[in-house]
Amino acid sequence: WTRNFLDPVCLGKYPEASLPALDSYIKSDDLKIISYKTDYVGINHYSPNYIRHDKDDGLKAVMCAGPDGARNDLGWLVDAAEYEKIFVEIKQRYNNPKIYVLENGMCDNLTPDEHGKVHDERRVSYLNSYINAMLNAKTKHGCNIDGYFVWSAFDN
Repeated sequence: WTRNFLDPVCLGKYPEASLPALDSYIKSDDLKIISYKTDYVGINHYSPNYIRHDKDDGLKAVMCAGPDGARNDLGWLVDAAEYEKIFVEIKQRYNNPKIYVLENGMCDNLTPDEHGKVHDERRVSYLNSYINAMLNAKTKHGCNIDGYFVWSAFDN
């Protein structure tokens, strides 16, 4: 799915597998307008997305729940290993561009206990695992990650 957005900008072409579904939307001068060298790639990531084949869908795929595992209060899977894979794929596919994580965090609808304290262990664990996965992508895989912005703990 991400390739449908980044390939035209970074590679100057649409993914071959998506062309049948996108062809009627693509205008002749689209790639001249949207394909250029960017200063950075910005990503927003909260959870991996999973798809399953659907012969009736235009892209032949629809979103599905994915594997079992820890989930946030929105039901989104928590999987930092998949987050790390995104950086590696961007590095390999798009010539290691500078990356900024513009949004990352998790919904955990906590309320204060009887003493007014919020015990936010799930969010802390999520952020630790995701930040460590990002740092591993940078140090182990050489991904060009230059900035990180956590999404607010107070928005959900």
